[in-house]
Amino acid sequence: MSLCSNGDSNNGNQLKHRDTQDSRGTEQPRNYAVSHNMEVDPRDEYTNRIQQRSAEASEHFQRFRRIGFFRLAFVVLGIVIAVLVYTGLSFWWLLIPVVGFFSLSPLQQRITDQRRRCERAAELYRRGIERLDDRWAGKGSTGDRFSERAHPYAEDLDLFGTGSLFELLSTARTRVGEETLASWLMSPTTPEIILARQSSVVELRPRLNLREDLALLAEGVHTSADARALTQWAAAPAWRVSSAMKWIADYWRCWRWLDWHSGF
Repeated sequence: MSLCSNGDSNNGNQLKHRDTQDSRGTEQPRNYAVSHNMEVDPRDEYTNRIQQRSAEASEHFQRFRRIGFFRLAFVVLGIVIAVLVYTGLSFWWLLIPVVGFFSLSPLQQRITDQRRRCERAAELYRRGIERLDDRWAGKGSTGDRFSERAHPYAEDLDLFGTGSLFELLSTARTRVGEETLASWLMSPTTPEIILARQSSVVELRPRLNLREDLALLAEGVHTSADARALTQWAAAPAWRVSSAMKWIADYWRCWRWLDWHSGF
């Protein structure tokens, strides 16, 4: 069963309905249930998942190559037919290689997305092993911009900077997420809230499939954009786009579509 068969096009609403395929191609629901084996060693589990995801990525690459050979065959067929058309064959025969070449492009793109997803999943677990081995320092977000000399304990407890608590804890993909974590570290809160956060951690800890999907869905959106600037932009009056700009945008969209469908 391939656990990386879904591309990045799935959104958050589809997360709990994610499907995978077994060896017969039958879609099966992704299991987000709590693992019954709570005594499993994290290092063994991460290592096993790295091997699985790497093997799946290799399988997807082989599928990509096979589709590529088929598309190349259509190119060769198109050249042969073009020569025959020049000698008198009907022009309509060229539709066969053209349709075949472009019809395989979406399939090849899906395979590419699946392979990249598996590779990112393997990298996710490699980072997990680095944390277990205490080799994480200097490889994440340090949160230096949140450091305040006047803060009563930020420097004493190494909240920010290389090898800091922030770098150890932060897997945030957006500026808002990093700001939220920083505010939690720098501001006191009630025992009830602390216990609620710890309860959430305990609930998520055995749900590796869910954590993997959440991490991969956010993998491509790491941004340092200021949320306040984004909010102001969204609230601003709509731009008036001229007809010339619309024509340029349509032309660019068509060019990108042709470029995507003609790539190997």
